[in-house]
Amino acid sequence: MIFAPENKDVLIFPEQINGKYYALHRPVPKSTGSPEVWIAESDNLLYWGGNHKHLIGLRTGMWDDGRIGGGAVPIKPIKVG
Repeated sequence: MIFAPENKDVLIFPEQINGKYYALHRPVPKSTGSPEVWIAESDNLLYWGGNHKHLIGLRTGMWDDGRIGGGAVPIKPIKVG
């Protein structure tokens, strides 16, 4: 496990970005506020404890005001042409 058990929708980006690995995660409300998306970074895919940042929040009164999450692993865009 790379995050506390009270965490949902964890996904790891399939490639390093600027020399680091990144993961999106959603702490559950009893741990950290609302069920919103956070991003974490790691140098080695083992230690994820140093740099967690709030990435995307809920929007009051909108379709996504209950909860949001990462979903599937991100896909790297390709250049066409």
